[in-house]
Amino acid sequence: MIATFDLFRTEADGTVKWLGVCADLDAAKSQVIKLSVTLPAEYFVYSQTTEQKLFIKSDGQVSEPANIAKA
Repeated sequence: MIATFDLFRTEADGTVKWLGVCADLDAAKSQVIKLSVTLPAEYFVYSQTTEQKLFIKSDGQVSEPANIAKA
C-alpha cells in the first residue's frame, strides 16, 4: 500500500513541520485529531495524488480543499 497523504503541523512561528504519511484520508484525519489533543495547532493534510490541502484545526473544524499551484 502506498502512502499518499502527508501530515503537517503549522508551528507558532509560521514554519511547517512534516509529521509523517498515511495511506488514506480517514487515517490522516484520525491522526491529526489524535495529535491535536496533546498539541493544539493548525494541521493540514496534503494529497500527493490530487495536490490538494485539507486544513484541520485543533477544534476539529475542516476547511475546504485548496488547489496547490505547481511551481
